[in-house]
Amino acid sequence: MLWFLFFLNDHSCQDSTGSNSFIIESQVYPNWNKDEYQPALKLRLILNGNHVLRSNLSMVNQKSYREIFALTGPSDGVGSVENIYQFFSFSIGYEHLIQYNRISVYNGFEGIVGFGKEDVYGSRTDSISFVADKNYSSKVPLQHIGMKVFSGIDFNITPNLYIGTEVGFLFLKTQRKIGTFQVLDESSTTSPVEITSIPSSSLTDLNFSGLGCIRVGWRFINK
Repeated sequence: MLWFLFFLNDHSCQDSTGSNSFIIESQVYPNWNKDEYQPALKLRLILNGNHVLRSNLSMVNQKSYREIFALTGPSDGVGSVENIYQFFSFSIGYEHLIQYNRISVYNGFEGIVGFGKEDVYGSRTDSISFVADKNYSSKVPLQHIGMKVFSGIDFNITPNLYIGTEVGFLFLKTQRKIGTFQVLDESSTTSPVEITSIPSSSLTDLNFSGLGCIRVGWRFINK
């Protein structure tokens, strides 16, 4: 149960040797995890034995390219489509940490912001109607904002190295801002360029987050 850690009392055995330590952490997600927000790098600043500030960073850069062939022949290339998806996310949050010898448990919250783009570039045709003599591009800015509450556990292999996992609930609103769709007809002598607007839209989700996440971190201790 996610919130059971909030009811652990402060009289548990705690180890304050990590006070003012700085942690760099990597996070790995299994292939079957489809979370929209999957941070890959976390920074943690342990202020004292119980209070931690944290920041997550995530960057996605996906590109795909495919050629489109005429229906009447297997080797007659009539165009191509390139898809580009880029997104950068940043979060800052707080953890309440309790330590039990080699095991540390924590709970907390963080705010998330992100921005990116989803672009498509087509040459001569699209993938449905095979319209000849037209190049087109679709450009849509993206943005999201959200809040996450979480609980996690770490196992300290050495005073510096630990492994752990984390789960939580993520509230995320993703916005597709007003984009543009441009068509260039190189064979036209009157209106070779047509530009239309792509309407904005948004999607709001509340999801369980972090299932299967493996966290590995290294603690830099100030002595």
